[in-house]
Order: sequence, then C-alpha cells, then structure tokens
Amino acid sequence: MAFIIFYLIIIAIPIIIIWNKSYKNSNKIDELKWELKALRKEISSSQRSKTEIKKEIPPEKKTISIPTIPITETKPPVSLGEELFSDNSIKQESTTESKTELIVEKKSLTKNEWEVFVGGKVLNRIGSIALVIGLGYFLKYAFDNDLISETIRVLIGVSIGILLIAGGVRFYQKDLKIFSQGLAGAGISILYLSIYASFNYYHLVPQPLAFGFMAIVTIITFIQAFYYDSLAVSLLGWAGGFLTPFLLSTGQANEVGLFTYIILLDIGLLIVVLKKDTWVILEALTVAGTYLIFYAWYDEYYTSEKLAITLFFLSAFWLLFFLLNMSHVIKSIKTYIELRQIVSSINVAFYYLGLYLMIDNLYHEWMGFITVILSVIYFSTFFLLYRKQNIVSYQQIFSLLTAIILFTISILIQFEKFVIVIFWAIEALILLWLGIKSKINMLWITGLAITLITIIALLTIPDAFIYTPIKEFTPIFNIRSLSYISIAILFGTSSYLFSKSDISNSGQYLRTFNYAVCVILFVFVTVEISDYLQKLQLVEEFGDDQVRFLKLLSWSIGWTVLSILFILFGYMKNIFEIIISGLFALGLGVLLSIIKGITYVPIEQFSLLFNYRAFVLASIVASLTIHLLLLRKNQDLYEWLNDISKIFQVGIIIVVLSLITGEIRDYYEKAILFLDIDSSEYLSKINLQQMILSSSWLLVSMILIILGIWKRDQIIRITAIIIFGVAILKIFLYDLSFLDTLYRIFSFIGLGIILLIASYLYQKYKKIIL
Repeated sequence: MAFIIFYLIIIAIPIIIIWNKSYKNSNKIDELKWELKALRKEISSSQRSKTEIKKEIPPEKKTISIPTIPITETKPPVSLGEELFSDNSIKQESTTESKTELIVEKKSLTKNEWEVFVGGKVLNRIGSIALVIGLGYFLKYAFDNDLISETIRVLIGVSIGILLIAGGVRFYQKDLKIFSQGLAGAGISILYLSIYASFNYYHLVPQPLAFGFMAIVTIITFIQAFYYDSLAVSLLGWAGGFLTPFLLSTGQANEVGLFTYIILLDIGLLIVVLKKDTWVILEALTVAGTYLIFYAWYDEYYTSEKLAITLFFLSAFWLLFFLLNMSHVIKSIKTYIELRQIVSSINVAFYYLGLYLMIDNLYHEWMGFITVILSVIYFSTFFLLYRKQNIVSYQQIFSLLTAIILFTISILIQFEKFVIVIFWAIEALILLWLGIKSKINMLWITGLAITLITIIALLTIPDAFIYTPIKEFTPIFNIRSLSYISIAILFGTSSYLFSKSDISNSGQYLRTFNYAVCVILFVFVTVEISDYLQKLQLVEEFGDDQVRFLKLLSWSIGWTVLSILFILFGYMKNIFEIIISGLFALGLGVLLSIIKGITYVPIEQFSLLFNYRAFVLASIVASLTIHLLLLRKNQDLYEWLNDISKIFQVGIIIVVLSLITGEIRDYYEKAILFLDIDSSEYLSKINLQQMILSSSWLLVSMILIILGIWKRDQIIRITAIIIFGVAILKIFLYDLSFLDTLYRIFSFIGLGIILLIASYLYQKYKKIIL
C-alpha cells in the first residue's frame, strides 16, 4: 500500500502541472472565442457601413474612399487551431478580410458573463457530482433496508445512466453544450457505479462479464468525449478505465486478463490522443496509470515463474508508448514537446526498472546485453529520424540521450572497477568527438558529463590510490594503470578537439583539459611509485621509516622526470597550461628532495656517494640543467621565462649544496652512531664534521664566485655571497661557541683566506663585473 501511495505522489505532481496548463489553455480558448465573435461583429458592421455609403453616392460623382479599420489578426497557438477554426464561416470571413486589420483588446469578463459562467458551467459540474453521490447513497440505502431486489437496483442505476447520456445528446442538439456535458458525465459515472455494485456488492455477474461491461462503458465514454469535444468527459473515461481493475479485483493474480485489458485500454486512449492533440494530458495520465497498475500487481503477485509472460506484457506497454512518440515525430507535431519528452522518459525509465527487477537477480550476466540492445534501438531511432528530417529535433536528441544513458548503464552493470572507468572514458571521448565534429551541442555536453562521472568513478574505487592486494601489484602493467592512461588520453584528445572547434567557450574547455591531463599523469606517477615501494617493503622487509624515506625521494625524482616531459611538449606546442604544470611538478620535486634528502634513513645503511639519496639529488641536478637548457632555447615564448631561468640556476646550486651537506653530515653521523657520547673520539668526530661543513660551504662559494665572474653571471655571484654569509654566521655563532680551540683556528683561518681571495677576485675583475 505504501508503494502505491508513493507512486501516486510521484505521478500527481506532473498531473497537477498538466491539468493547470490544460485549464489555462481552456480559458485561452474561451477568451479567443469571445474575441472572434467581436471580430465578426466589427467586420460585418464595417461591411454594412461600406454598402450604405456606396448607395448614397450617385454614379456620376467621384467615389469617396473610406479608410479601412486596421485589424490585427490574432493567431492562435498551433495546438489550438483545430478548435478555434472549426466553424467554416469564420474561416471564410477571416480569409476574405485578411487585408483589413482590427485591434482586439483582451477584456476581463463582465458581471453578466461571470454570472453565466458560474450559473451555466460551475453549477452544472457541481450538480452532476451531487447527482452521482445522491444516487450512490440511494443504492446504499436501498441495499441496507432491502427496499428493492438487488437486480432491480442495478437495473435502475443502468437505466438512469443511459437516460442521462441520452438526455445529454438531446440537449446538446439544442445547443446547451455545457448542460449536456454535465448530464453525460453523470450518466457515465452512474453506469460505472452500477456495474461495480453488480459485481462487488451483489455478485450478480462474474468478473469477466463485469470487465466486459466496464470496457463497454469506457468505449461509450470516449465516443461521448468526441461527440461533445470535451476533455472533461475523456478524463472521466480514463478514470473509469483504470479504476476498473481495482474495483473488480478478486484478490487473485489474473495476469493475462488484467494486462490484456490494460493494453486494450491503452490502445483506445492513445487513439484518442492521436485524434485530439490538445488532449495531451491523456497521454501522461495513461502512461502513469499503466505503470501504476503494473507495479501494484508486481509488488503483490509476481514470482520468478511468471518471468516470461510478465516481460512480454511489460515490453508491450513500453512499445505502445514508444510507437506513439514515433508517430508524433513522423507527423512533425511540435506542440507540447516538453511534456511528451517527460512521458517518453517515464516510459523508458519504468520499463527498464521492471527489466532490471525481474532479470538482474536471476540472470545478471544477461542484463548488460539487454541494456545494450535497448540502447541500440534508441540510437537506431535517432539515426533514422536524423536521415529523414536532416535536422536535429528535440525528439532526436531524446532518443540519442536515452541511448547514451542506457549504454552507460550497461557498462556499469556488466563490468567492475577500473574496467568501467576505461569503457566510460572511451564512451566520453567518442561523444566529444562526434559532438564537436557534427556540431550537435547535446552530444559533446553529454560527453563532458560522462567525463565527470568517469573521474568520480575512479576516485571512488578503493584501489585507485592503494593497490590491493599489494603482493599482486605489477608496476605500469596493471588494470589500474590502463584506467589512468585512458583518462589521460581522454583529456589530451579532448583538449585537441576543442582547440580545433569553433564552439563558444572552447578556450575555457581547452585550458581545463590541459591542466587535467597533467594532474592525472601526476597522480598516476605518484600512486605507482607509492605502491611499488609498499610491495618492496613486503618483499625486502624494509622498515616503515625507510620505506617512507625512499617513497618521498622517489616521488621527487618521478615528478622532476615528468616535468621534463611536460615542458618538452609544452614548448613544442606552445601550450601555456602544460608549461606551468611542468614547472609546478619540478618545483615540488626539488623542494621535496631538499627537505627529505638532508638526512639519510636508516643511517646505518649509508655509503658515501654510493647511495640512493645521492643518486636522486644528482638526477635532480641533471633535470634542472636540462630544464635550463630547454628554457634558453624557448625563452622567446614568454617574457617571464627569463626570470624562471634565474630560479633554475639558484635551484641547481641549492641542490648541489644540499647534496654536499648531506653526504658530509651523514658520513660522520654514521661514524659516531655507536660511539659513547662522552668519549673523546665522539667529540673529535663532531668537531671535524662541523669544520668540514663550514669549509665545504666556503669552498662552494669560492667556486661560484669564480664561475660567476667567468660567465659574467650576476645571479651566480649573488648566490655565492649569500652562501658566504651563511657560512660566516655559522662559524661566528656555532663554531666559535661549540668547537674546540684547534678546530676554531682552522675554521677562522680558512674563512679569512677564502674571503681575501674573493675580495681579490672582485677587485681584479671589477670592470667585468661592472
């Protein structure tokens, strides 16, 4: 019961909207009819005035030209044209006087018109409802008090219903249209109630016969609706038709009888919709009623043994509404397009939901294939419609989007994890390519949406950043790597496609994809390195601190190597975003190597110069050198590249100094690892360590000054002076305070000699420097 209530609430919302829209259209029709009546009066009076003037003018006198009254033709909406111009006389008059124009102002109803509306229409509807309720209570009263036999009660109800319908026809012929519709509606309602009472209360007729009687009443209702040209009567027929299964239910799962009746009812209703385009509300209500009854039956009676027959009827329901939509497309009906697309969406959504509920649990391996078949049907529909119309219409876009969504769902159903990501990336790329090449915006926009879904899918996979099980991890050659590479190809190719397109805002999409391809490759390199070292920890039994040290240094070298690839491609194609991404990756790699490379972990495994830290820092120096050379060849691309080259020079010096400092420091740290902190040898090693560090910094500064003067490079010389300053501060603040006297002497003597040599070089080559 809760399911039915929830379903009714979902359906009620669009029904209310549709009803409101139909009500407004009905008001517009009434207003336009009043305007047309005014138009006819004005035209006829204008013709009479022309005739009288012509009679008064003698033939021998000049003809007086009377200016015509300007008339503005009020064009009704396409969907309402049939009802507005059903009178042939109005058509003829409007065509003969097409050259004259009349300004018809929209006026609100007068008091008399409101009185006619309330007294003639509102009271009629209320009276019809009251009559039905009264007769219903009469039947109940007669039943409770046993006044008349059961058969007579039913026959009385049927007779009254037939008499009211006949009376409605009679009064309609006397031009009492509103009154006659009220009589017809009341008669139809009483017939439904009488048949229901004969079956449910009195048990006079069996269920099949009651169904037949209900069907006959429904047919009569639609005949009356066409006769009166009344949407209200047709809605009464819809309500009676779909209430019949609930009213005549015996609590038994008569699937074939029930669904056969619904199919026949649907066919009748859809024929009405084809004949009366403005009664589009029936289309929405019919699809809602059909699936409401289906899922109500499914929730209570369905079992797996009924799979085949239930699939047959469910597919028949879908096919009916699918063919109806195709008929609208073939006839090029342009009215109520949005509403009909909603109906088509509800049709395919509830059809696929039924397929999934019945098939997936028992035959999951077939569900993806079935989804693809349904997707192919909608794609074929799009293709055939496009070839026929040679333009892109809303109906075609709906078929195409439905095909794409179904195909996307089929991938989700059939595959798992990274395979889904790979296929979605391929699908998104195909859609982007087709959309940009064909200039069908909806295609490439859908491609962008699937691209976003693909990224989200990758991020939500647990193995996306930490491979499990880690023992089975193989660097590069694994399904996760293929998914990352697929997305990178998607981003890169999309960037190229937008660069060649004339789509508005294509530059924004281009820049976004350029950054995206760099980010995805950066993440890919990072996770591959991380998982390789995690596996190495299991195989080689490394400690957590050692793995963390190796991981961070490996990240730094991986990022710097990746930055070279970015920079090479960025310079080659002059792509600003990729150049920036390459510089960013390089900066992160250099910074991480300096921070984590200062101390070797574990220190007991340190070997002077022949260690992983020395290899990484030397590789980064080489990478910075390559970056510097490439930059100097391409510095004309952007003015700011000249400033970047200076940063590269400083970076090379800092990394070299970091390498020297780390090697000297760790050499002595390993030497004193097992010494007693109070021993003389321990203090001697500490003093020697600090003295050699200071000396090495001074020596590096001296070499840099010589190199800066030789290359006439001010940046190198300034960097040397800064290192000089750091060395001087260390010697005066640390060495002077903590080192033994002998080591202080050596430090200050070395400082003095190197400073004097530096001063000499500055004086000797002053002209070059200046």
